[in-house]
Amino acid sequence: MGKTMRIIGILPLDDRPATRIFPERIAAIAGIRALTPPREALGNFRTAGDFEALRSWLLAAAPAVDGLIVAADMLAYGGLVASRRADLPLETAEKRLAVLKELRRRFPELPIAAAGVLMRISLTVSDRASEKIYRDLIRYCEVRYRADELHEEEFRAEKERLADAIPESALRTFERARARNFQINQRLIEMKADGTLSDLILLQEDSSACGLHLSEQRLLRQRIDAFGLRGEVLLYPGADEGTQTLSARWINGGAAPAVETIYTSERMASAVMPYEHCPLSESLSNHLRSAGFRTGAGGTLPCFWVHTPCGDAERAAAAARIEELLRSGRMVAVADVWKANGADSAFLEELDARGLLPKLSAYAGWNTAGNTIGTALSFYSAVLKLESDADGALAAAEERRRARKVFLWERLADDWGYQSVVRPMIEARCDRDGIDYRSLGAAHASIEAEVRRALSGWITVHLPPEKFGLCGLAPEIRLPWGRTFEVEARLVPGSGGRGGKASEA
Repeated sequence: MGKTMRIIGILPLDDRPATRIFPERIAAIAGIRALTPPREALGNFRTAGDFEALRSWLLAAAPAVDGLIVAADMLAYGGLVASRRADLPLETAEKRLAVLKELRRRFPELPIAAAGVLMRISLTVSDRASEKIYRDLIRYCEVRYRADELHEEEFRAEKERLADAIPESALRTFERARARNFQINQRLIEMKADGTLSDLILLQEDSSACGLHLSEQRLLRQRIDAFGLRGEVLLYPGADEGTQTLSARWINGGAAPAVETIYTSERMASAVMPYEHCPLSESLSNHLRSAGFRTGAGGTLPCFWVHTPCGDAERAAAAARIEELLRSGRMVAVADVWKANGADSAFLEELDARGLLPKLSAYAGWNTAGNTIGTALSFYSAVLKLESDADGALAAAEERRRARKVFLWERLADDWGYQSVVRPMIEARCDRDGIDYRSLGAAHASIEAEVRRALSGWITVHLPPEKFGLCGLAPEIRLPWGRTFEVEARLVPGSGGRGGKASEA
């Protein structure tokens, strides 16, 4: 994509911070204005987005932007959680997706990119009762694939047992939603082939090295090949970061910046990370290609550091090497895939002790390895664009540098402070008190206040904004989906608004 992007329209996957706020932050660092629909049009958790409102927004935004990035699952179903339900018929989803063709007819020169999601190997966990169904479906996906696709007869009895154990309504929902979503992903490939879409990526949500998703991937890749799109339409682990990746592709344009990739532990490059289906090195390669990067080695190239599971000696060596690279003048971004759903605290404590955290160009360490890599690369693309822009006004450049510091701070506060420190404590407390942290219900306000106090206290000690040169800003903290899985931790002017200082809780 060689066209210069000044204003982009983004239809997010849902209204979570990762899907709604991250792309806006990344665009601001790159000097791009991102337009998104009103938050209320995106729904919330189990409430689907408002299709008519979103269609109207897309048609109104199209003439005002240089390109549109669309999360196809929001357009077709009303969001990621809604995509796992079967109440919306295929015919309705196809009609909704046809808005993309309407946009192409009305705006033939407008770049339109889409990210589609291959359904995870289970349904949404919304309470304690659904957690067993979630686990049973994951196992069912594997043993059914082994019995029916690989003809490993020793798994057939377990397949039948699980099919009987899983509630019929849950199994029917799972199978119908999978079948419908598979058809929609085929429609997306066809839209790339006929020119409706300028760019398309397909992302495999939470999966494993063996399961029904592998059959779907094979058939979709055959479809891609049949249209001559191999290399143009990539399919790899991820989901929530899709619009970020497409933003990075447009930020990088035709420049294809080169980065040197380094693993904390090289042996982990061949490992399959939790909730993914392929080796880490394969996933990383696809993320790099999809975001518009190429790889190189040595010299003064920016470094993209992948922090993997490792031993203490490897962790210490990684911190020392990053310090050496930064001292030599090289840029370093870190994708912390040490574990799912949070940062490696020991690693960040080591970097912090060396005074390196504010010096990182970018950082991410949330949810799956694919989510983390996609966010870290997208963040990095914006920072590299910032550093390469020599013709911008000084005031604008300073504003973009401040935006980088804010997003870096927010990532560390969330991925380290909340996910790795505060969240485990809060969930343990919920378990003790009989509160379902998967769906807080009436306890939402009190648990949110406790999260606010705990995270604000941790920030005061470990991550004061002033450490990053961010004066006059304070954290605003909330639980946007009424559960503990994600937090919205943002820096706002002064003492913050709703959910600001710990003393305000």
